[in-house]
Amino acid sequence: MKEETRIKVTRHGKSLIDFFHLPKETDPVKLCKRLRKIEKVMRQACLAYCNGLMDIQTLENVEIKANEQLRKILGDASSQVVINTDPRGYSLKIDNPPHTIYRDFGGYGIVAPDLS
Repeated sequence: MKEETRIKVTRHGKSLIDFFHLPKETDPVKLCKRLRKIEKVMRQACLAYCNGLMDIQTLENVEIKANEQLRKILGDASSQVVINTDPRGYSLKIDNPPHTIYRDFGGYGIVAPDLS
């Protein structure tokens, strides 16, 4: 990971730690990597569904698994994450995020943006 990217990821991870009230000893880079992995899987599933390559039941199963993984990482705070199934944007979003969290054009906070 390039140094500039590491700085961005660390900053974003620290913002997530504060927003979700995670333990201060949580590694911000590892947190972002784990969340980014869920984002990628969810986004690929949404695109496959939109292109007719996946049925709704399979998409719902992927969403259930994503929510389970989010609960493992974020605990009860995972309820603040909204899964957006529109493949044109990010899948893991937050309503009314603080100014320190990366946002999309609609003003939603993006949990796992591509910061590379």
